[in-house]
Amino acid sequence: MSKTVSGDEPEAGGDHAARLRASFTAQADTFEEPTLNAAFTSALDWVVEAAQPHAGDQCLDLASGTGLVGRALAPHVAHVTCVDSTPAMLARGRAAAAAEGLTNITFVLGDATSRSSPQGASISA
Repeated sequence: MSKTVSGDEPEAGGDHAARLRASFTAQADTFEEPTLNAAFTSALDWVVEAAQPHAGDQCLDLASGTGLVGRALAPHVAHVTCVDSTPAMLARGRAAAAAEGLTNITFVLGDATSRSSPQGASISA
């Protein structure tokens, strides 16, 4: 399932946000390779243990990339929502979640730095 969390407002950060998205788009295919990204791949068991997830929990993974953390939590919780501003990362995560048989995870296109909700209400900082 794909959703978008952003309105028609100017993008937060302008050119910086576009450069970040381009950089992460280029990294999407190799983001989960342990030899290239040990920081995100080597500590997933520790993250799950530290989070102490419960079956009824609803989890939010902001700036999720391919949803590595969200996918690690998904077997232990009711639902996970992964939000990222890079469509290519979300596509990779969505494909990986499907291959892993995860049905309680949603990937949402959105900007975690945005200060407004999709309905236009302010989000407290």
